[in-house]
Amino acid sequence: MESASTEALKSAGKAEAWNRIYSGMLAAADFIPTDKEFSAGLKVSHIGQLGLARLATGPCTIRRTTAHIDRSSPQLYSIIVQANGRGLFTQSGNRTVLNPGDFALCDHALPHSRRLEGGAETLIIRIPAEIIGHYLPRPEELCGQRLPASAGLTPSAGAMLRSLWHRLEQGIAADYEDCLAHHMLEIIATSYAMVFGVRVKSDHVGEREMLAVQNHVENRLHDPDFKANAIADELAMNPRDVRQLFAARGECARAYVSRRRLEEAARRLRDPRWRGHTVAEIAHCCGFVSTALFARSFRDHHGMTPTDYRESGGAAHRLN
Repeated sequence: MESASTEALKSAGKAEAWNRIYSGMLAAADFIPTDKEFSAGLKVSHIGQLGLARLATGPCTIRRTTAHIDRSSPQLYSIIVQANGRGLFTQSGNRTVLNPGDFALCDHALPHSRRLEGGAETLIIRIPAEIIGHYLPRPEELCGQRLPASAGLTPSAGAMLRSLWHRLEQGIAADYEDCLAHHMLEIIATSYAMVFGVRVKSDHVGEREMLAVQNHVENRLHDPDFKANAIADELAMNPRDVRQLFAARGECARAYVSRRRLEEAARRLRDPRWRGHTVAEIAHCCGFVSTALFARSFRDHHGMTPTDYRESGGAAHRLN
């Protein structure tokens, strides 16, 4: 865990020095203090492929402008949790007041700002764009929206995150990081679905149908007899409609099923609960009939053999 604070910084130019520290540790942004005596502290860690941070500040405004955004960097989203104090978060034309326990979603590829009161403290979960889509189908529509502290499962999600952060400060075995990250994102996604359910799932033509298809695939993923071309028959849908649903997302049904099987296999290879199972057993449990075909497909998708991936703990896919 990395940490930094303004305590050792000279008063003259303190905000500028803090901007450089914060930008190097977390994300490029400018801090604009409200008071002359500006103070801030930052701790940064990770769990699995997720970055975690805890920020405490005096009254200030944090601005991330187009000048701070590097389009060549991997796209990230952040879930901001107002742990203490109050803040005003602005992005994508949305302005929302965050009270203790409230959540907000932020797209780092877009400008945004936060105005924080004195004694404000926030917890931040940094999520790669390719991961968040598995939990929130349309994250861009939720940026700048307030997820109230008392709504849905938000209290449970907040309690889990605070508990997880305390455990991180004490140390968590790397073997369990991916499982914990997955469960944390699941409960946060469920909270968003309960509060914004219609807009998250059904605002777009075909979104509800696609979610039904995806849920069906997840239920049948582990059956070696399940084939992508069976989706339409098993859901009583027109095959052309199924093809169009996937085509709209730039992927055919067969590639989607294969990718999900490989992702599930990778998850199990990282999961300490599956340590007693062979690679062949995991491949079969993820719907692969041929271990050799699984090994080739896994290497093509993940860049290493299943055995090497397991031994590295999936290190090649951790967030840098």
